[in-house]
Amino acid sequence: MVPETNNDLNNYITSRKRLRLAPPQPMDLPPLPFQFTASLDNPDQVRFLQSPVSSYFHFYDMELNANHDLRIQQQVIRRLIEKESELENAKRRSSQLEEKLTQINAEIYVWFDAAKNNEAVAATLRTKLDQAISTVAEGSDGCNGYEAEDAQSCCVVGSKDLADVARRWRRMCGGKEARVLLLPCRHLCLCKDCEPMTTTCPLCCSVKNASLEISI
Repeated sequence: MVPETNNDLNNYITSRKRLRLAPPQPMDLPPLPFQFTASLDNPDQVRFLQSPVSSYFHFYDMELNANHDLRIQQQVIRRLIEKESELENAKRRSSQLEEKLTQINAEIYVWFDAAKNNEAVAATLRTKLDQAISTVAEGSDGCNGYEAEDAQSCCVVGSKDLADVARRWRRMCGGKEARVLLLPCRHLCLCKDCEPMTTTCPLCCSVKNASLEISI
């Protein structure tokens, strides 16, 4: 509105000054859900004045603690389950090792018995070999002091042939003690030094497939 006279203009200016000099009126704001007040002893300390907000924060703190405890319990339970699984695996492995040990012990006994039997066979063959050599040395006929152990080790020759065999054996080893058992004829007739150079048995002339050193 534009003033038309001087009085109107003066009134307009006066009202504008009055508006400028008037103190600001407080705004009508809604009340806060809680208020803060400073303690007289410690100005930095703040406390809640309304109990619902304090209860809410207390409940929230309790819920956080409960969730933390629950996570710890779950971790402990999971760790216990892992340890139980490891223990079961260890028990299973221990049982398998015990079974394997029992099997190995049984095999050891079998091989021990076989070794004892082989030693007995070797002793018998050595006795028969000594008897055959003695018979040849004395010039007796036949193979009275020597009997074949089986069909493969059969040696039926005359005294002249046995004498040739004995001389051949003595030439090969130089009179050393016979400690090598030939297979399949199972004649104990060679020493350790002569065995690598021999492909046939000097007693029965059978082809040597393998050899076994006997400790007597």
